[in-house]
This record gives sequence, structure tokens and C-alpha cells, in this order.
Amino acid sequence: MRARIEELIRSTGPARVAPQLAAMIRDTVLVRTSPPVEGDLPVGASRLGGAPDLPQGFPWPNGKDSPLSFLAQIGLAEAVPHDAEGVLPRSGMLYFFYDCDAMPWGYDPKHKGGWRVAYADCPASSLAHASRPEEPPPPAESPSLAQRLLRKFRLAVPRVRYGPVFPSCAMSFSAGATPPPWDSLQIQRLGLTEAEMVSCSQIVGKFETELMPDGPDHRLLGYPAPIQGDMQVECQLLAEGFYCGKDTPELSQRREELEEQDLDWRLLFQLDTDDHASMMWGDCGRLYFWIRDGDLRARNFNDVWMHLQCF
Repeated sequence: MRARIEELIRSTGPARVAPQLAAMIRDTVLVRTSPPVEGDLPVGASRLGGAPDLPQGFPWPNGKDSPLSFLAQIGLAEAVPHDAEGVLPRSGMLYFFYDCDAMPWGYDPKHKGGWRVAYADCPASSLAHASRPEEPPPPAESPSLAQRLLRKFRLAVPRVRYGPVFPSCAMSFSAGATPPPWDSLQIQRLGLTEAEMVSCSQIVGKFETELMPDGPDHRLLGYPAPIQGDMQVECQLLAEGFYCGKDTPELSQRREELEEQDLDWRLLFQLDTDDHASMMWGDCGRLYFWIRDGDLRARNFNDVWMHLQCF
């Protein structure tokens, strides 16, 4: 795939910066999902949706008001053979959770806590299927009016579960490569003309139509496929406590300063809308989990930032 992207750059891209564009290509791990399975997948198998396989004593992550919904688990032994860059942990499990009730977009520092990425370096033999906590019923001494009516007519009082439980879909992995998005910070720094920018957008368009497999675009590492623009600078702004939902002079000034710096935020996982798993983010959008390069190499997943973008 890398060779084909280089060919696209030579044939479609602006010749003046072709070497720079070719040097920007990044390796990625492409993630595919299968239709839902009946019953449980083997313990430790990578999956989208379903129930996670957690180590003993691992607490279920909570959001502000309720337990987070489980999105995916990645058995790193399955993924790392396709990690050409060699930056993912060599073993263990990577888990992704999200607040599907509040559905934070990630443009406000207060949204942190609306998602969780966790890493457990343990053998599959130490894992077990885990169920999300159920909403506790109200105390018996103070039943609600609805519960009193249900009991009066001898109907069952339902146990309500927080958020959705997604169908369980197996994952598979393959090696790939990605060109920089045409509106990324890396491209902006090349000082392209309008015609050259059009050429860069054509590279990305041909990459997506000719090289990417059909179906949801899930990927680990590499560049994202953004829907509403670059996210690197915004990750840093949010980490510094800036609210990015409304422009201010202070925000604009800091944004301009950061656009001149080399930022170490990188894509960790792009989770697309997926019909197999009954997942939709906004209007057919995607969740993007970002991590600092130093944190990834240190196996620190506590400060991952998430963005939701949609059409």
C-alpha cells in the first residue's frame, strides 16, 4: 500500500513537494469487523461491542453519571504483527469505553471522563467475561410512583441498564499505510498554492476509493480520516484547558502559536460508524482517540483525548 500511495503522489500530487509528501506517509493497522456472532467470542479475542474480557479486580470505568459503554478490546498479540512502526505494546489488551448516553464531542476540557482507554498487560488465561453494572433499583422503603403502580398490578419492575450494549463482532487486522489528510497541519506547513492543495485532496480521494477496503474505516495508528478538519492542535489546546467550542482572541493566538510547533499528538484508534455493531457516532461519524507519542511509548493511556466528528 505504501508503494501505491507513493505512486499516487508522483502521478497526482504537486511535483514541487512530492518528496516531502512521500516522506510523510505513515504506517497504520487496518481493522475489519465481521457480522455479529451468537454467543461469546473466545476469551481474549479482539472484538467490537459485546462484553469485555477483564482482569480480576479491574473496575468497570465510570463516567460522570453512569458506567461507560464498552466499545472494543484489542488483543495486541493479534495486532502487533501488522504494526510496522513497532510502537504498540507487544502483548496484553487495549480497551476502549465511551459515554454513549451523554455522547461528548471532545471540544470541552470538561468532556474528559466521557471516555476511557485502558491497557492490561496480562495473559488471556487471567481474563474473564465481564458484564456492565446494572442501574441499582431505588431503595425499597421509597419506591417511585411507577414502581408502586407496577407492584399494584403485579407487574415486574424492570432493571434498567445504562447505555447501549452493542452486538459482539470479531475483529481482524492487516498492515496498511496512510497519506496525510489534505487539510492536516503537516500539509498546511508546506505553503501550497490553491492548485497544489486540490492535488493533495485528490491523492486522499484516490487513496480512499482505490486502496481502502469497503466498509467501516477503523484503524490503529497512522493518520486519521477526518470529517471536520485536523485535530492535533485542538488536542493540545484542550490539554492546556482551552474550551474549543467558541473562538476567542486568546484561543486564536494560542492556536497560531501551536500551529508553528511540532506536536507529538498522534492517532491511536479511529472507530467508524459500523452497522455490524449497531454503532453510529452523530450523523455517520467517527470517534478519534488521540495520544501523545511519549505516552504511547511509555504505555500511559490515562491522558488519551477523544474527538467525535460527523457529516
